[in-house]
Amino acid sequence: MKKLILLLFLSPLSFAQDGANKINFSLSCKVTGQVLIKTEDGISTKFSAFSDGLQDGDTFKIEFKLGLFNSGNYYLSILSTDIRFTKTLSSTETSYSSEKNRIKYGGSNSLTDSGSLRLNSILGNLALERYYKNDFELMHSQSSDIGEASRILTANCMNMPSEYDEAISIIMAIEADKKD
Repeated sequence: MKKLILLLFLSPLSFAQDGANKINFSLSCKVTGQVLIKTEDGISTKFSAFSDGLQDGDTFKIEFKLGLFNSGNYYLSILSTDIRFTKTLSSTETSYSSEKNRIKYGGSNSLTDSGSLRLNSILGNLALERYYKNDFELMHSQSSDIGEASRILTANCMNMPSEYDEAISIIMAIEADKKD
């Protein structure tokens, strides 16, 4: 509990007036490769990109929003419309969150000390792995149904904002405090 209180008081965001302190930032990623596959009428078809979607070499953004509440709880929202991924995680059970939407070591939504992030959503899976200082590699898998394409996309995400490490540290302190 002491770690959490110290972390919240040291953050300049802890002085917000509205009851929820926020950290908002975005990460720009460049598509390095993708594979799409679908099956229709018993025939498998592979292709390299959606005709109206991201192509290799294109860039896209991932938006991060961390909300901290005076109660010591948080929510983390991650959104990228370009890769059709959205996920909201929360430290409490609410109408939009459940125990499976908490960040845990080894869980379906996990976070490591190095800042690696693994997320599962109804739209697919997203993995971010730090490979050098503030540069990350990304893998996104988009699941589908018969007649629709499934996609695996890889990207290079360079220059992660420092707010990411701050957000991760806060989340890890909150989650560690819940274990005590």
